Formats: sequence, C-alpha cells, structure tokens
Amino acid sequence: MENTTLLQLWINLQKRERLQLRKWLLSPYHNVRTDTLELFDLLNAAHEAELGLLTKHTIFEKLFPGAPYDNDALNHLFSFLTKQIESFLTYEEITKNEPDWHQLFLARALRRRQIPGAFERKIAVLEQTHAEKPQRNAAWHLIRYQIQREKLAQQSLQSHPKSPDLGTVTEALTYFFLLENIHLNATGLSFKSLYGSESQVPLSEEVLATAAGFAERDFQNLKNSGNQNAVPTPATLALEIVRLSFQAQNDPEDEGSFQKLKTLLPENEHLFNAAEWHDLYRSAINFALRRHNRGERPGYTQEALDLYRTSLEKGFLFESGKLPKAAYNNINRLACLLGERDFAAVFLEKYRDALPIADRENVYRFNRAIFHYLSGEDFQQVPKLLQSFDFTDVYMNLHAREMLLRSYFELEEWQPLASLCDSFSTYLRRKKDLGYHRKTFLNLIKFIRQAMKPGAMQGKKAKKLAAKIRSAEYVAGREWLLGKLGME
Repeated sequence: MENTTLLQLWINLQKRERLQLRKWLLSPYHNVRTDTLELFDLLNAAHEAELGLLTKHTIFEKLFPGAPYDNDALNHLFSFLTKQIESFLTYEEITKNEPDWHQLFLARALRRRQIPGAFERKIAVLEQTHAEKPQRNAAWHLIRYQIQREKLAQQSLQSHPKSPDLGTVTEALTYFFLLENIHLNATGLSFKSLYGSESQVPLSEEVLATAAGFAERDFQNLKNSGNQNAVPTPATLALEIVRLSFQAQNDPEDEGSFQKLKTLLPENEHLFNAAEWHDLYRSAINFALRRHNRGERPGYTQEALDLYRTSLEKGFLFESGKLPKAAYNNINRLACLLGERDFAAVFLEKYRDALPIADRENVYRFNRAIFHYLSGEDFQQVPKLLQSFDFTDVYMNLHAREMLLRSYFELEEWQPLASLCDSFSTYLRRKKDLGYHRKTFLNLIKFIRQAMKPGAMQGKKAKKLAAKIRSAEYVAGREWLLGKLGME
C-alpha cells in the first residue's frame, strides 16, 4: 500500500489520534462496517517500518482468510477508511478551533429551525463573549461579521423588521478584508524575496491607503478629544500594526514605519495569536537584518538581536515547538558580531535541543564554527570544521562558503581562494531564486577578486576599491572587506 492516500494519512496520525479514531469507528453513527475496524486494527498493530511493506494481497488475506482476492473490494475498503479518517480529522480540527464557531453554528441551526427565542438568547451571549475577547485579528472580525449576518438573517424573517444595522456588518467585513489583504500582500513579498517570484494582490494600494486613513482618523480624533489618557480602539491598533509590518517589510528605507512598529509590538500582544506575532516580529527583524546586511552596523545589528531576544523569550520564534535553524543561525551570528560571546555561548547550548532533530547536530556544528570564526581565532580550523558540514541547506550553504572565502583570505591561501571564488560564483549564477542574497554574495566575490590583484590593497587603489564597496547596495562582509583595506 505504498504511497496510497490511506497510508499517508495513517502515518501522520499521532498515538492519541489513533485511539480517538478507533472510538469514532466503533460508533454506528459513523461506521457500520466491521471490516473497516478490522483494517484499522491491522494497520495499528503494524510497526511503522512494516507499513510500506504491506502488500494489498497480504492485507486481503488477513482480513478475508480463504476468500479469493478481490482488488475492487479492497480498494473500496481502503477508500471507506480513508474517508472516515478524513471525517475524523475534520471533526478534530473543528473541535480544537475557535470555540465561538461552535456557538455560531448552533445559533445558525436554531435560526434555520425557526426557534427565535433560543436563537436570540444564544446569539446575544455569543456576541457579548466574542466582544470581550482581546484579540482583534482577521479571524476575530470574520466571526463578528458572521454573528452580525446571522442577526440580519433572523431580522429579515420578522413580519415588521426594523431598519437593519448594516454599518456594524460592513465594519466587521471591512476590517477582515483589510487585514487579510495586507497579510496576503506580505506573503507575496516574502515569496519575492526568497524565490524571486512576484504576484499582484488586487486592490493592495487602495487597501494600504484605506488602512492608513483609518489610523490617521482615529489618532486625530483622540488628539482633538483633549483626553490625554485616551487610546485608539483595539481594532485600529491591530490594523495599524499589520500595516506598519507590511511597510517595514516592503520598504527598507521606511525608518518611520519600523520605529512605530517596534514601539507598538510589545505593548499590544493581546491583539494577535502567537502564530501572527511570529510573522509580525519576523517583519521587524527582517527590516533590521536588511539594514544590517547593507552595512548599517552596529545600530541595526543591535536592533535585530534585540528583536530576536524579545520574540525568543516570548516564544514567538518557535514553529511547531521547534526553533527554526535560520533564527538559531542569525541570533548566534548577530551576538558574535556585537561581541556578546557569553550570550552566544549560552544560547547555543540552551537552544540546541530546540532545533529540528533532523538538522540539529549539523546546525549546531555550523554555528560553533561561526562562533570561533567571528572571534578572529583559529582561522585554520574553519575549513576543517566545514568539511563535515552538509551543504544541502541553501542559506547555510551561502554562509559556509562565505566563511571559507574569508578564512582563506586571512590565511593568504590564494589558490584555494581563487578556486572557491570560481565555484561559488557559478553556483550563485545558476541559483535564480535567492532574491537579494544572490547579489549580496556575488558582490563579495567580485570585491575579493579585486582585492587579490597586486597592489589593490594599498594607496589610491585601496581607496578606490573601498569607495566601490561602500557604494554597493548589498555586500556580504562589507565591514570585513573595508577592514582588510584599512578603511573601516
């Protein structure tokens, strides 16, 4: 049963889920077939390594001993169990999701069955409890919109309905649309940065202008009120944070948006969930990293590390309980560049086990190499440390090659340096999906080659080369290059 949908679903079920699924199959409301339960037990008894080795004939013989093999009947059984697992997963997803959805569906059922009294009581309680929740993300506005839609639908059934409150309905829908549109626009920027692909989000410019107008209106109203203690509405603050996050991600020159965002982030953690804060902090971190990579150090180096520290302490950096290796790499590198070696040493050990297990030791060794390399000690150890490094990860590959380039230069090993420049340049030109990183490392190679020329690091030639390095928009190791030229 290799590569069947049933097998793919099965191996992704956790032990707890399998126990719950068996109870599901025992219920005649869901399943009345005994062979479905028997197939479940057969799969449950098999070790994971054995599952891919089970043939359809073997399964059929165990389920129907002595019966002639019937492929159609077995496929039908596979299909039925697959649908049962899918239904079970759907139920699990609903029950662990936002509980207000459950109450909303119940209210809808009461309305459709024309039980107005029960509907009115249920929707009133739901509206109140939902309004008291602190979050003001897109999901909150979507549920609010659905609540108002149910109220409007019930009102239309009345014999003499009063004028509908369309403003409340449209306000909820508008905030949902604005937040989701900006989020999708930010997703498009991420893909463009990482892979070079670009896609337009309809109405994105209009949405950003509208969101800015909402914030300007509310902040101006507060100013005009004369109340020094007044604050913008949670909905406005949430929308402004998302807009500023996008601006910081979209425009590395927009210092104002970054500074406003950095101020609002720690003050409004109740407005979004952890996954959303992960994205919001990442936008701020990426802004600081881009300015850091552009050579604006140590100011933006410190900004990036401080944002990383905050999001790390609050748990916003983690994905499915694991610390992404990119975050682990960046925190270590930034701390080392700032001379915070004690912090880096503690961090590397403390969060080692938080790394994804498949990459854990490889990423840890790579970062130990960075730790020693950025101290300016034992450059001879860098090639040795990286000999056992797995270069399959693209961005770690880039930084490992950068370390090798700089180490060979420090050691004055010109032949391996020239060879690495050639192979690294070829690699970068073949990789079209690296975004600005591609240009960053190509410029590093270009300037190293120029620095290797006779007399290039002395007198007027050194000053001319330093001017080129400073004027380039993106250069990996800019400060190091200028340092080698005596032009820090």
